[in-house]
Amino acid sequence: MKLNHLRLFVVYYSLTAILLQISLTFATELTWDYNGYILYCPCMARFGNQADYFLGSLAFAKMLNRTLAVPPFIGQRAAYCFESASQRSVDEKSCPMKESFPFWDHVGVEFDRSVLFDGLSFSSYHQPHWIN
Repeated sequence: MKLNHLRLFVVYYSLTAILLQISLTFATELTWDYNGYILYCPCMARFGNQADYFLGSLAFAKMLNRTLAVPPFIGQRAAYCFESASQRSVDEKSCPMKESFPFWDHVGVEFDRSVLFDGLSFSSYHQPHWIN
């Protein structure tokens, strides 16, 4: 099950990176599209949601034979991870987003900060903490 999710994740973000690269390649020629435009707003949460809505907007624009106008993706990227994962980073205080997964460097994403959380533990030892 986890392997399928990882494969889906890799395919999803690889396709997004390819589409972004294609859009950058053809951005030099500016012409007016008389079929009309659809404006895409990346205003939904973090990058994953933005990319998801981008792909949906891309399909919608293609279906209507319109040009999709895409603004830059929202900056201020926060990396979210468990505190235990931060132990793998160099400073042991930030998420190790780039240490083991080169995708972020490939698409040029820089993280401005890390948000660490301890998550839920499934040990019955923590039951009193859950009840409070």
